[in-house]
Amino acid sequence: MTSLDRLREAMSPGESDRSPALPPETVKDSLGQYGLSAAERLLNTRSEVKDTIENDLDGTANSEIQAQLKKDLTAYEKIFAGAGIRVPTSEELSAAGIDWAHLADLKKDHPDYELVAAPLTMELDDLRKMVAEVANDKTISNNPLKRCKWTKTNSDGLYIAKENINNWGKIMATTIRECKLPVAMLDKGESWVTCLMSSQERPEHLCTSYEQLKQQGLSIPTIPICIVNQAKRISQGLPPIDDTAWTWAIGEFVAKTATSRGTQTCAPVVRWSPNGTQIDIVWDEVNSSSDYLGVRSPIG
Repeated sequence: MTSLDRLREAMSPGESDRSPALPPETVKDSLGQYGLSAAERLLNTRSEVKDTIENDLDGTANSEIQAQLKKDLTAYEKIFAGAGIRVPTSEELSAAGIDWAHLADLKKDHPDYELVAAPLTMELDDLRKMVAEVANDKTISNNPLKRCKWTKTNSDGLYIAKENINNWGKIMATTIRECKLPVAMLDKGESWVTCLMSSQERPEHLCTSYEQLKQQGLSIPTIPICIVNQAKRISQGLPPIDDTAWTWAIGEFVAKTATSRGTQTCAPVVRWSPNGTQIDIVWDEVNSSSDYLGVRSPIG
């Protein structure tokens, strides 16, 4: 049973709302010596990022790949720290099953892919705070993220449609069930995903509906992966991606749509809005397909 399988079972109550068949304590025990109080045993310093990645790579990657992985992971530390979220050290991620050598090999084969480190799921407020920290970072030259008056749908650098907000819990629950990437389970119920994702200007698999993506078994990114990757790029002075196309993200839900009198099954779509100078999270019907709608299939 994989870590993700344990997570799913642990979060699934039994019949008649009985306690989950696999309690959190059992999940922690299954991870051995790293299951409890890992943070107390590991030094929380950025030097660990360097040491652990280099040790895990064990000569399988060149120095350029090592440097890029370390640079990106350090960038995620800074982004999340501003929102009060601690990124697990590379050693903790490695102990929980993240294979840095494998990621380095993938990076070698896919040089245009970037490292992404993000929680498997995120609360709305945490996601907004994370993007807002980047939007308000005055050290970023020509920061494209706009600041605005916060409303239900708008926050600094981020727009989220009402339908997505109202169904956020369902979207995150679907994310847990359907994420195909390796998940690092840590203490206190924390679950992180570390993967690589394409940095090309437009997503792949254009003209492919969400339903077709699932039928073909393609990996679909989570909302946190999409948003965190954009924030990381901006923090590094790189241009945002997906300014002329949308990418699907995991998370089916039912909503009223303009194309039908009733309701339709929908899924999130994400892009960079050059006119709004913000990241947009909206939705489309799962059977929709067009030349401006695709997916950035993460690998890990």
